Amino acid sequence: RRPRPPPRVPPPQRLPLPLLQPPPRLLPRVQPPPRLLPLQPRLPATRPTSWRTTRGPKEAPFRRRLVPPPPRPLASTPPASAPLLSGICALQAAAQLTPGVVWCGVVWCGVVCVPRVGGQRSRLRPPPLALFLAAGRIYFEMLTDPDSGSWGGYVCSGTVATDPENNERSVIVTAAHCIFDDVSKAFARNVLFIPNQAETSGGGTDFDCSNDPLGCWAPAFGVVDVEWTTRTFPSNAKWDYGFYVVETSGAHLGTDAGSDSLEVAAGSMAVSFASPKFDDASAMGEGAADYARALGYSYSHDPSFMFCAQDLTLYSATNWWLSSCGLSGGASGGPWLQASSTPGEEKHIFSVNSWGFTSLPGMAGPRFDAGFAQGVWEIAKCADLAVGDADEGKQGLAVSPASACP
Repeated sequence: RRPRPPPRVPPPQRLPLPLLQPPPRLLPRVQPPPRLLPLQPRLPATRPTSWRTTRGPKEAPFRRRLVPPPPRPLASTPPASAPLLSGICALQAAAQLTPGVVWCGVVWCGVVCVPRVGGQRSRLRPPPLALFLAAGRIYFEMLTDPDSGSWGGYVCSGTVATDPENNERSVIVTAAHCIFDDVSKAFARNVLFIPNQAETSGGGTDFDCSNDPLGCWAPAFGVVDVEWTTRTFPSNAKWDYGFYVVETSGAHLGTDAGSDSLEVAAGSMAVSFASPKFDDASAMGEGAADYARALGYSYSHDPSFMFCAQDLTLYSATNWWLSSCGLSGGASGGPWLQASSTPGEEKHIFSVNSWGFTSLPGMAGPRFDAGFAQGVWEIAKCADLAVGDADEGKQGLAVSPASACP
């Protein structure tokens, strides 16, 4: 008898990597996939004749596109009786205060953030006053269809970062997905930064820089980590940080801000690449060493400036996590703040709004202390300003943190 051949064994198959999962305490019955905060389309009614007074117009017709599903609602809404006060825009709050979690609502012109605690009102210190001027709305266009060359308008958030060097520029810190689209593989074009947009006299995000308190600035180009550009989400989530470079002269439009320099006119916030405090069990809530705030211009409440705050924890080795944060699309790139461990120093930016789950609260932010973000920051401060003269979709740098400026 002929021997029976051995059974065929199928070749080993590579199992797909599991999707990022939220912490166990947040697991629902059915897990939604993680996603970046949706870039919120915006179709302003008017546009300026020129984006950059020194470089001439960058004209491109707008094309209508389908609006994605509306972002999840905030966990809290402001009380109807909340007073509107004059002066610099600060915060009012309207949510229940739970241990370790503080929700704040819409930014009105006021002076204090007031959460409700068991029917009583207690005072909660708002973020630093300087932040209201330095943080702002970013409007930009992304390539939506490489085949047809269609571009769509979107909004994000960003903050002017403190740059002590006299290098003929200001630098805005934001999320990489607000600078470079990892699907179409193109940099944003027609970018506008609107500091302190919460105090606009207009109805929301638009191209009328004369109705904003400081006007607008047109960045020359963006800088992102090359790892963000060569991968797609979620495998590139740890590199979701980037910087827009704004020239000191020729970039300002609209309302007279007293200076053409963005950093001089709007002020700035320090960026820290040291490790923040997290998972500190010795205390909870405001006053705890690991207490952190995430802020941004959620498009669902355009043009209001929003924030959430609670104790900081890790989602993974590469992402910070605020488990109850309800900021939505448009807040991408907004700053995360924590008090400095050095007495007397102000709060600093240690991350930015990056991604959340489609049907769950929570916000993740990339780790600036992982050893990569600082290298990208250093290049943004010294890169040749002529990068901004490149063709549309190429006005930016994808750099390795290990590289250096010539």
